[in-house]
Amino acid sequence: FMKKSVLITGGTKRFGKHLALEFHKKGWEVLYTYFQSTERLAFGRCFQCDLRIPKERHALLKELPAPIDALINNASFFQASYLENHESILAESLQLHVQAPAFLSTHLGAKMKARGWGRIINVLDTLTLHGKAYPNYSAYHCGKYALMGLTKSLALDLAPEVTVNAIAPGF
Repeated sequence: FMKKSVLITGGTKRFGKHLALEFHKKGWEVLYTYFQSTERLAFGRCFQCDLRIPKERHALLKELPAPIDALINNASFFQASYLENHESILAESLQLHVQAPAFLSTHLGAKMKARGWGRIINVLDTLTLHGKAYPNYSAYHCGKYALMGLTKSLALDLAPEVTVNAIAPGF
């Protein structure tokens, strides 16, 4: 019996940390990324990575042990965007909430599919599920709505070997 492995992006704080603890309790090998957090888990393997930067995403992929059985795209940032800074916040939101999950999901998902089994979970926002938004967070919501679309598309592309789902835990 080989231990299953899970990669959790943004795994040192809040929801990602709780996910990591649950997978650890269930006997999974936990791998997680962090960006600036000084917190580390007492278990698992951590990888420092700014997922907004393509070069760092590529480097992360090369560092990961094989195989990865499950991927949880949890890394996020919740930053207000106003007319004067919307473009820069939107670019960051799309890199972190869409480009990074798409990159990791397609690369790791293809390997999961070839092995015949895998799981990908994308973390959304509850308002995304209900077709709503927070005022002054349009850049954030663009990223989360795109992630919802990516989830639906990847679920079709990677089926039936890999299941792709989204969860929206809220505050």
